[in-house]
Amino acid sequence: MQPMTAPDVSRILLVEDSEDDEQLLLAELTKLGQPVELLRVETAAAMETALAGHDWDLVISDHRLPGFDAIRAFNLLRRTRLDIPFIIMSGTLAEETAVTLMRLGAKDFIDKSNTVRLVAVIERELRQGKLRRAKEDAEATLRTLTYIDTLTGLPNRRLFAENVDRHLNRRAVGSPPALVIVLNLDRFRRINESLGQSVGDRVLQDIARRLTDRVADRGEVARLAQDKFAIYLNSVPGRDEASGAVADVASALAAPFSVGGEQTFVSCTGGYSLFPDDATDPAGLLQRAESAMFDARRTGAGTLARYDGDPTRRLGPLLRLENALRQAVGNGELFLLYQPQLDLATNTVVSSEALVRWNHPKLGTLTPDKFIALADETGLIQDIGRWVLGEATRQSRVWADGGRQNVVVAVNVSATQFRRPGFVTGIAEALERSDVDASQLAIEITETALMEDVDTTTHALSRLKDMGVRISIDDFGTGYSSLSYLKRFPIDEVKIDRGFVAGVNEDPDNLAIVQTIIALGKALKLDVVAEGVETEAQLALLRAAGCDRAQGYLLGRPAPG
Repeated sequence: MQPMTAPDVSRILLVEDSEDDEQLLLAELTKLGQPVELLRVETAAAMETALAGHDWDLVISDHRLPGFDAIRAFNLLRRTRLDIPFIIMSGTLAEETAVTLMRLGAKDFIDKSNTVRLVAVIERELRQGKLRRAKEDAEATLRTLTYIDTLTGLPNRRLFAENVDRHLNRRAVGSPPALVIVLNLDRFRRINESLGQSVGDRVLQDIARRLTDRVADRGEVARLAQDKFAIYLNSVPGRDEASGAVADVASALAAPFSVGGEQTFVSCTGGYSLFPDDATDPAGLLQRAESAMFDARRTGAGTLARYDGDPTRRLGPLLRLENALRQAVGNGELFLLYQPQLDLATNTVVSSEALVRWNHPKLGTLTPDKFIALADETGLIQDIGRWVLGEATRQSRVWADGGRQNVVVAVNVSATQFRRPGFVTGIAEALERSDVDASQLAIEITETALMEDVDTTTHALSRLKDMGVRISIDDFGTGYSSLSYLKRFPIDEVKIDRGFVAGVNEDPDNLAIVQTIIALGKALKLDVVAEGVETEAQLALLRAAGCDRAQGYLLGRPAPG
């Protein structure tokens, strides 16, 4: 009989040496009123092959075959550990043997001459088999929902903890340290908002595959949340090598992700904890790795940090810094320095970037990397941002009154400030209070902040552009935005990140990136500014590459207005 492919076909394996009995059985099976696939085998080898190659709903076996019988057939089925009902159909089987087989697990015994009972028993077993499979499918679905992330197929937090617990229980005394890592994708929301949810889902699936390939048989990978993954490494050579192992795992995300013709990059911030130093159970290791990840986020995107002891001990200085920062504006502790930007064609200063500093009463002068992330997190960035904008536009008025009407003042704006309602209105009010023309102000926003909410960003930038404010993209090349999206924004200039400029003379890759950004700027009719220029060799190379402007210690250090 030819195999059938309909999904509701019942598959029966017949162990029988008589073709006539096979045809009689087929005739009886038509009374079931449902499609049936029947395969007849005569030997143990043929039965074993059939069991390995198909998912059978029922096995029906004659008792006496040449060199084979129902008892051996039943034992062969049991050795496979397949949960398939077994029925004996024979005209020669002694009742005692049938009873013995049924006690061992056979479902029923049928006399070949009793065809009425034959159909009833087969129908009963097929029906019960369907109910059993439905129950197994429901249990599998429930397990998937309980333990598996359906998008990536990775374990979720619950299963990850169970898997890690199993690994830890198998460890021998004196084994090398184990490691739990939590990686949080930086600003992943911008991919969904810029390229669409389906693209974001495919990137997440690719991330899951990369992490799984990188970890391989060394441990476990899980997805804890939308943009958060956990990794367990069963051993690292030593505590000092842990940071290198974490960096190696994170580097799996370094190459671009290509989806639907678009290339996008994903960076991550992470934290990690060590077994047994930081905790001895999965929940504790995860909690401490997540705590370290949050600490890393305060430092900045792309940071990887180890759990650093008692969180309450770390929280004290942070709270004190926050409390002091809340008083900084009112106490007049903030001040601005200005770094000039040089036009490389005319060798004249055309702009100055306002750089905020904090004169902390105990810690001395603090640069933005010490407090701006904290200000963003606590909402204090709004007050600081308003003060910086007001002070910078006031200084622009002073320059204009002193004869420097053509020098633009550039102000850095965080993503938190930019997304706040009333941001554009606040800029207009600051310009009006200082009596400064909008063309004398440049707003610098990072590439990653630019891509967080494309539609909202485009609207806000367009309003600023209509006012006459210059728009500058800071740290270009580090945010990995899709180049096709840059054309959507009303941008005036891009600033090449200092990290690329620093190695431009020694690293061919950095040189290629700088040349590409300059070429891109030319193609989009944008000014290109190089940051962090510190040597004559760098400046000469940038001039040769066609860079429009530059700033850095070689050209002028930050100084009071």
